[in-house]
Amino acid sequence: MEVDGCDVFEADEYPVFFQFARLRYQRLRDTVRLPYADATFDAVVASGVLEHVPMDYESLKEIYRVLRPEGSLVVTYLPNRASVEEWSRRRRSREPHVRLYSLSGLRGLLLHTGFRPLVIGYQTRLDALRENSPLAWLRFSGIHHLTACLCAIASRTAYL
Repeated sequence: MEVDGCDVFEADEYPVFFQFARLRYQRLRDTVRLPYADATFDAVVASGVLEHVPMDYESLKEIYRVLRPEGSLVVTYLPNRASVEEWSRRRRSREPHVRLYSLSGLRGLLLHTGFRPLVIGYQTRLDALRENSPLAWLRFSGIHHLTACLCAIASRTAYL
């Protein structure tokens, strides 16, 4: 397996991580355009990314471009509009995210950019609780919609 990565930082920003992952890194030079040819990747992971890019729709179209047909997109750590954590960040002015997302909004954004959502859900620290934990019931209590993040797995469709 080969791992490619790109970001706005210089390559020497995280040398230990890049070396350990054997990451082939490229610094982004454009606000939207990715430095890869069409249909380069089988999968793209956007972890804590979409809420920070200038134009999420344009960025998803660019991810679509670099994915092979039927390639997979994995989105993680997307800030949830209903999150108590995001509400708290805004109240304390601690670098709140500019854009927040809902499950239906994320689904619409993925569909609009040519992705077929396979799984869309909540990503929470509650998922790390063991089955026998006295707090395990929280995973099934409906509290997920108030947790910090959303996540999704989507497939690149044949049209756009």
